[in-house]
Amino acid sequence: MDDTSIRSVSVTREKISDPTLSTIAPPDQVMLCVRKTIWMDDAPIMHDTTYLSPDIGNEVVDEFGERFVVDALVRHSIHVTKTHLVIDAAPASAEVEEIFGIPNGYPMLRRLYRMVTSDPGITVYGVLQAPFDRLACTVDFP
Repeated sequence: MDDTSIRSVSVTREKISDPTLSTIAPPDQVMLCVRKTIWMDDAPIMHDTTYLSPDIGNEVVDEFGERFVVDALVRHSIHVTKTHLVIDAAPASAEVEEIFGIPNGYPMLRRLYRMVTSDPGITVYGVLQAPFDRLACTVDFP
């Protein structure tokens, strides 16, 4: 997809407060939080909020604004070894409503995830949201 881009929204340190993530048993500690949107044809198609170990090196964190978190980790020889997904339909969060310019209660495809990596200190948690009318994707699992 040559017309696809990633736009960083923020990189912060915070606890996971999204109650929907409770289904994937997130830790109760401050995490590194990376928020970004994925754009195609000058329109946002997905919003991703990813949480991971706050101890991760700055050289990896610097790459999160331009790459998917998992791709940045692989570039530093940290690989996903196990993935747990919960996929459902839900109304958009307030932050996502604003990014997409959609009304309150608009239906979204939501993917909650927890990924265990080859580094025992790094587990990736997150939620990806995409409006049904802008969603088309292909998923390949090795």
